[in-house]
Amino acid sequence: MSKANVSVRDEHEFTAEDLANGSVHISRTRAEQEVEIDNALGLQAISIRLPKKLIDELKFIARVYGVGYQPLVRNHLEFYAESEMKMIKRDLLDDFQVKHAAQQKLASQSATTKESKSRKTA
Repeated sequence: MSKANVSVRDEHEFTAEDLANGSVHISRTRAEQEVEIDNALGLQAISIRLPKKLIDELKFIARVYGVGYQPLVRNHLEFYAESEMKMIKRDLLDDFQVKHAAQQKLASQSATTKESKSRKTA
């Protein structure tokens, strides 16, 4: 493959080997394009301080799996957040069902009490 500027749309037209041996050149996107891409993907850049050892370990793990460490971290955070949200929703639903059952029981007892009072006065 001859040297060429490859746009985002052409990403599947070259291999990692092409990049490694320098037979293809990719230029960084313009800042406006990066914003458009982030918006389209629903991404937001953040800054977070992590222990250096943790970053080194994440980079090693990412290399073993053949991915970048930032996508690896993002995927793990998404998995964690999704799992936690499911647990929280399940707990909230359980709480709601318990409260609803208690309210139903109180309403039923109240109706029974009113009914027996009205029988006594009749």
